[in-house]
Amino acid sequence: MILKILLAITFVAAVVAISIGGLLIVRRFKYYRFLRQNHDITDPMMAITGTLFSVLIGFLVVGAMNRFHEAREGVNREANDVASVFRLARGLPTPERYIIRDTCRDYCQTVIAEEWPLMEQSKTSGHAWAVYQQLWDECLSFIPADNRESNIHDSIVASMKDLGESRRTRVAALNYWCPAILWIVVIMGCISIMLFTYLLCGHGLFIQCLNTGLIALGLSLNLVLLHVFSRPFSGLARLAPRDFEVNLVLFKQADQSPPVWRDFEQYYADRKNKK
Repeated sequence: MILKILLAITFVAAVVAISIGGLLIVRRFKYYRFLRQNHDITDPMMAITGTLFSVLIGFLVVGAMNRFHEAREGVNREANDVASVFRLARGLPTPERYIIRDTCRDYCQTVIAEEWPLMEQSKTSGHAWAVYQQLWDECLSFIPADNRESNIHDSIVASMKDLGESRRTRVAALNYWCPAILWIVVIMGCISIMLFTYLLCGHGLFIQCLNTGLIALGLSLNLVLLHVFSRPFSGLARLAPRDFEVNLVLFKQADQSPPVWRDFEQYYADRKNKK
C-alpha cells in the first residue's frame, strides 16, 4: 500500500515537473511575442477543448466510482447472504444444522485468507469455489420433515441464490478495467490541454508556470482517481474483507447461544408444567 501511494505521488510530481519544464523550453525560444498576438484565437479554442475534455474525464471518473460502489455493495450483499444461511440453519435438525454452519464459516475464512489476496491479481480461489459448491450441495441434500423445516429450507435456498449472484458480481468486477484505447484518448487529451497552456504567454513567467503546474496537477489527480477506482480489489482504495470478518465474529457469538427447540409441542408442554 505504501509503495502504491509513493508511486502515485511520484507520478503526479513527474507530470507537474514535465509540464513546467516544457513551458520553460517553449519560452526559451522567444516565441512568446508571436503567441501573445494570437491569444484571440487560442483562448476560445482552449476553452472549447478544455470543456469537452473535462466533461469526458468527469464522466469516466464518475463511472469508475459508481462501479467501485457497486463492487462494495456486492461484497456486502455476499457477506449478508452467507450470514442469512448461517442464521436460518439454526432452525434445522442436527447434524445438518452444524454441517451447514461449519461450511458457512469455512467459506468466510477461505474468502478472507485465500481468495482476497488473489483478487489483487484478478484471480479467484479454486478452494473458495469448492466450498461454495459444497454449501450448495449440503443445502440441497437436506430433506424437510415438516412444514416448518420446509419453510426454512426454502428460505435457505433463496439466500443461496442471492449468494451466487453476489459472488458472480464480485468475480465479474475483477475482470473489468479501462480499455487501452480509452487510456490513449485520455492521455492524448491531457497532452493537448497542456500544449494549449504553452500557447498562452503572459507577461509573468512565474504566474504562467504556476497556472500550468496547477492544470497539470488537476489532470494527473484525475488520472490517478480513474486508475484507483477502476480496480476495486487491487488499487489504492481496494476493498477489504471486513464484512466477512464481521461474519466470523457473529458466527462465534451465535455458537455460544442456546440451541433451537425443534419439538415445539414438548417445549410448550414443559412451560405448562412449570406453571
